[in-house]
Amino acid sequence: MRLLLIGVALLCFQALAQPLKIASLPYPPFTYLEDGKPKGIAVDIVAEVMNRLNVEHDIMVIPWARAMRGMEIGDVDALFPMFKTTEREVFTHYPDLPVVYESMAMFVQPDSSLQYKTISSLASYTFCIVRGYSMGKEFDAAIEDKTLSKIDLANSSTLNVKKFLRHRCNIMVDNDAVVYYLLPKVDASAKDVKMLKHLVQEPSFLGYSKLGQGSKLAPRTTEIIQSMLDDGTIHTIAEKYLGQGVRNWPDSD
Repeated sequence: MRLLLIGVALLCFQALAQPLKIASLPYPPFTYLEDGKPKGIAVDIVAEVMNRLNVEHDIMVIPWARAMRGMEIGDVDALFPMFKTTEREVFTHYPDLPVVYESMAMFVQPDSSLQYKTISSLASYTFCIVRGYSMGKEFDAAIEDKTLSKIDLANSSTLNVKKFLRHRCNIMVDNDAVVYYLLPKVDASAKDVKMLKHLVQEPSFLGYSKLGQGSKLAPRTTEIIQSMLDDGTIHTIAEKYLGQGVRNWPDSD
């Protein structure tokens, strides 16, 4: 009976009036345009989900505000990567599993013997961070109350990574996927950094508009993402963009 229901569901998916309109924002290495075509970790994962669902789709990289408005009124069928919030659940169906994790992490030099105990135990060290970024509540509070006072600000993640590689600071804090993606672009590799600790790991989803064509796809999407974790597809995609042995999902998953 379960196989029959899945078969009926797949036939329904195939019967969509037109290709599913899936939006994303420019956010390398998760989503970006290269030669006018969408690429990135999240793009490849979502495309594989759609292929396994046997659903025709069109992935568009557009401004975030436009994409979010499209989700609200049904002009956009799905959006990724997006956080799950109470406000967004009003107009979005979410699968139980995310497509990627957005993580802030602390990095040290590969030969560093520094160990993490508490935020306050790092007060004597210099940090490289990106101006305007949140590094998580605890870290942000430590900067605000001057527990951490030795801060070297950069205007972009690219500059942040370059400063760290030039030993301008003891500890770099940034989005881990962005760091691993940028390293080859500045003539370095994952071997040139060592992760000290994850500060924040937030799941980011492929959400379906409740008014769009894909409004019934969330449960099957959960099953497909789980199968992609089980067969290693998600980790293989991450390594393609971030480097051998680098994963985007937490180790416990």
